[in-house]
Amino acid sequence: MLGIRPELVIGLVIAESVYADHGAELTVAALTNGTHHPGSLHYQGAAADLRTHDIAPEVVQHILASLRTALGDDFDVVLEDAGTPNEHIHVEFQPKQPISP
Repeated sequence: MLGIRPELVIGLVIAESVYADHGAELTVAALTNGTHHPGSLHYQGAAADLRTHDIAPEVVQHILASLRTALGDDFDVVLEDAGTPNEHIHVEFQPKQPISP
């Protein structure tokens, strides 16, 4: 995979705004790079990991809720590895309905 899906680019622009609204700076820790589980949407350019370790835990929870609302049902937003040095927000574009051509 050489790039990321346009929907994910839009999602990251929205995520940057959500982070800023909560006084945090967005850092994308992984896109198609890194090692992920087999079949991961990272390898399809449809997932991103967003850094949280420099953000207070209560703010991370507000960012999570805001991202879920702002990105809608076609994105999954999950806090992974909470409380560890690898904690991050995993965002993936995974539409629940087929996309029309």
